[in-house]
Amino acid sequence: MHVVEKVSDSQVLPVEELAADSKDLTEKKRVSTGIPQLDLLIGGGLPKGKSYLIAGDSGTGKTIFATAFILKGLMEGEKAVYVSVDDKPSDIVEQAASLGWDLMKYLSEKQLLMLDAAPFFSSPNGLTKELDIPKTVADLASYVSRLGASRVVIDPVGPLVPSRESGKRVRDNARSLIRSLRELLGTTNLLVLPSATTGEIGEWEEYPAAGVIILKLTQTQRGLTRTILVRKMRATAVELTEYPFKIVNGKGIVIDPRIPVAPVTSENSEIHLEVSPDLPEDGRNIFEAWNPIVEEPKKKSSK
Repeated sequence: MHVVEKVSDSQVLPVEELAADSKDLTEKKRVSTGIPQLDLLIGGGLPKGKSYLIAGDSGTGKTIFATAFILKGLMEGEKAVYVSVDDKPSDIVEQAASLGWDLMKYLSEKQLLMLDAAPFFSSPNGLTKELDIPKTVADLASYVSRLGASRVVIDPVGPLVPSRESGKRVRDNARSLIRSLRELLGTTNLLVLPSATTGEIGEWEEYPAAGVIILKLTQTQRGLTRTILVRKMRATAVELTEYPFKIVNGKGIVIDPRIPVAPVTSENSEIHLEVSPDLPEDGRNIFEAWNPIVEEPKKKSSK
């Protein structure tokens, strides 16, 4: 469960100030992440039409990040596809509602499509063979094309990049996935990756992903703090600095880029790529379009 925190206006840079430094957004060469303070840190947003990795441990806000990215596009009149691999789409809609974000509106207006891949990966037959990545992306592309989507989220991406072998195999699968996304979709994509705080992320970072953003729970002198680190961003000069952020009702992730975090130790600076060991290939379309009329999300009372 994510704790929603209050942030005073003095803790956040004015949106007007952020927008003044985001000329690329108006030129449509970059797309907003949905997090104004992050857009400022990366030169105005994400370079358009590429794939970006959002990595972090459980509870760091990865799905909230992805939802903010999708919602920003929807609010600007774009269309989007959200692929849910682990959670039910209704759970994601419910979590968004707890932050004051109404995804149901965009689902009902056919501006947002949620694809449910969880039934496929949770079935016994879904763990027998290795996934045909180009075929899977082609299936996804058919949904994206019919909707006319410009933004895609895959949450999480690990099951789509299986490996029974070495890191090279993971890297080859990651490269195949990102190449297929670029050639068949042409959208701006967020790939969500669960991770641990030991090891390396080299399989993805070496060059398949255009950007790597890491969300952490960092031990500081003030205690455990959520932090964000832009570890890599193509065509962008970034500082390898961790910044604190909070999850705020109605706003999602709020970063204060004026206060870099000084970790107590450097152990949290590396993360480990988690991938599924074996995955399937049997010609099936792994995606199911979610119909919110059939399965309404539960309403949670605010605490």
